[in-house]
Amino acid sequence: MKRRILSILLSLTMIFTMMPMMGAAAYAAESDISQQTQKVVLTTSDSGSEFSTSTFNEGGVRSTARDKDGNLWVGTYGGGLLYNAKDSDDFVAYNMSSEPALTSTIVSAVCPDANGGVWFTQNEDNTNGFQNSGVAYMKDGKLTYYQADDEPATIPDNNVQDVRIDKSGNVWFGSYGGLTKYDPKAETWQTWDVDDGFPAMSVDNIEFDRAGGIWCGFYPDSELSDGSGPYVGGFAYFKDGEVVKYQYTSEMDSNTGEYRLADVWVRDIAADADGGAWIVASGSHGGMNNHGGKVWYVDAPGNPPEEYTGYDLFGEDNFQTDSELRAVAIDPDGGLWFGTSKDGIFYVADSMIIGGQLELTEKFSSAENSWATTDPRTARQFDDVYTLDFYGKTLYAGSEAGLATRTFEFENDGEARDPSESGSIQSVSIKDENICYDGTPKAPAVTVKNSLDQTLVKGVDYEISYKNNTKVGKATVTVTGTGNYKGTITKTFKINPKKAVVYKATPGKKKFTVKMKTRVASTGGATYQIAYKQKGKNKWKYTTTTKQSKVIKKLRKGKRYYVKVRAYKKLGSTKYYGAWSKTKLSSKIK
Repeated sequence: MKRRILSILLSLTMIFTMMPMMGAAAYAAESDISQQTQKVVLTTSDSGSEFSTSTFNEGGVRSTARDKDGNLWVGTYGGGLLYNAKDSDDFVAYNMSSEPALTSTIVSAVCPDANGGVWFTQNEDNTNGFQNSGVAYMKDGKLTYYQADDEPATIPDNNVQDVRIDKSGNVWFGSYGGLTKYDPKAETWQTWDVDDGFPAMSVDNIEFDRAGGIWCGFYPDSELSDGSGPYVGGFAYFKDGEVVKYQYTSEMDSNTGEYRLADVWVRDIAADADGGAWIVASGSHGGMNNHGGKVWYVDAPGNPPEEYTGYDLFGEDNFQTDSELRAVAIDPDGGLWFGTSKDGIFYVADSMIIGGQLELTEKFSSAENSWATTDPRTARQFDDVYTLDFYGKTLYAGSEAGLATRTFEFENDGEARDPSESGSIQSVSIKDENICYDGTPKAPAVTVKNSLDQTLVKGVDYEISYKNNTKVGKATVTVTGTGNYKGTITKTFKINPKKAVVYKATPGKKKFTVKMKTRVASTGGATYQIAYKQKGKNKWKYTTTTKQSKVIKKLRKGKRYYVKVRAYKKLGSTKYYGAWSKTKLSSKIK
């Protein structure tokens, strides 16, 4: 009962706060023939901004995800589920009047899988009696719902806030009932909650790290039956059934006499490449002294966190009244990006905290004319950021106005955030396609990318095998997707004879004798090709030998000759050539 009262109070607050802030795009009357869903027309005006923007009818953006083919899915508050095919300017909208029809137009989280389907939440909708409808799965035009009263049991609560898919294809749900894992292969469901050590009941967001663990952020529990607080929440690290708990209790606000949700309501988490995590909490209503929200950094699971307010990290002058940090993301180079509730996006190139502060590199907001819109009200709505995601080098910022995107220049490519955004391996490039024979197996490094042009990880996303990679000739490397990646790509590379060396060119009577230092055996059973020309002439002449020396005859007396040599081996109709030696100039011919 405590949780339900708090849920209703906060839901009403969010709905009445967001209703006047909805985007103002129009729906087209035409329908997609195959899906019979309305198309959303983009309303983008170029005012010289650096971000491209899209606004949707009654749909602030709450979640974005790329599928295995690079198509974009967008979860909105009031606009349903949107789909943008790769290289298309249109968004197809799934809502309560589409086919298939959704139960709610509020989609807090969306996550495509590797099989062409998409999971998404169906949260409270003020047009439908405030009924949470659990989580939905859509594939091939068919919609399946999973709810708390399912038999056999699936999710523990119909208020689902986040959905993620791990490298093995397991689907994870964060809900008011805890953290739930669904194994599609075994068709089994398992849930962990406060009885397993979590700081609160409701899992609000999920973030995988590279070690196979999960960072969970929590919506707070109320300690009082009327839902007024104090509130208990925080975050936790979960791996192999074990929980590391970070629990906090809200403090009372000096301005209002109420307890601050900003102390305990974790809104977003970003795991870094070093095994740590940045955690952002916010959620206090207007009039509270929220200090810009709260941020924790944990350098490793189990270690005590560093704790800061938004004012600590960036200074109070960078925040408008009541503005808070709400979202966090890490770019391919390790830079930090924070979304705020009123001040757009803060970018920090160097994540080192010095003297309790982060050095703000750049701000993107309506005040800096960062958004592509000439409407001041809409521009201010883009400052109200709910989600930040990097796909490759492109930042996707979901806000109350819609979606803002921009591609940046980073040194690194960036990895897929989770396997639901990958699917199949798409390209394989070999670092060195021409290798010298030395009698040992050759295994040149490869770079493997997915459909989003993101670099994948050997041993996690793919495995490599080599064939015919010891002798001179054509070798092959085969890359096979593993985990949640599918597909096989085979590429070839050459193993060529070693570079030969001319160490003598001894002149004789109308001839000279060429001697090679490198033996044929060390080139993999190859033949020598000798090139020679008279000094001052342009045309080379050629001869071959399988021995270490060769006599070149019919030369002109008193002239000097250039000579060079290379090894080659013929296999079938193909010749594999080693590199040419340095050119040597003979003495005068006798």
